[in-house]
Amino acid sequence: MSCPRPIDLRCEIDSLDEPIRGRIGDRRGRSVEFRGWIELAAALTDLAQDASSSSSTSPSEEISHERS
Repeated sequence: MSCPRPIDLRCEIDSLDEPIRGRIGDRRGRSVEFRGWIELAAALTDLAQDASSSSSTSPSEEISHERS
């Protein structure tokens, strides 16, 4: 079993009313809109799976890309 590593996400929630809605994205520029708690959970899962499946970028490459 591999050791999980942190994922840097940015979450913008447009409303405190139910259902909540907004957008969540990662540092690679991928962004997912959501509406409601279930879609927020699904968006988090989707971004986390995408981050864990991308093995072509090492953590050091991500840091150097962020500074560019």
